[in-house]
Amino acid sequence: MSSSHSGSFSRRRENGTPSRWDQYRELLVRKQVPHNAQRWYVVHVETFLKELRPNSLSQLTARQVTDYFQAISRHG
Repeated sequence: MSSSHSGSFSRRRENGTPSRWDQYRELLVRKQVPHNAQRWYVVHVETFLKELRPNSLSQLTARQVTDYFQAISRHG
């Protein structure tokens, strides 16, 4: 999920299935995140992924996620 994908929510994979960014945006809509706030959610996820660089989200531990959020809460 690189930042080049963030501006292209409507892109679908070649086989027609939603991309991960499409799935994330659909989740934000289902959770009733205001449309004008959705871009900020994407920016924060992009930053999160850039900082932690997981091969997949399933490889992250709860501790890694917690440490990341504690670090950003200290630094704004």
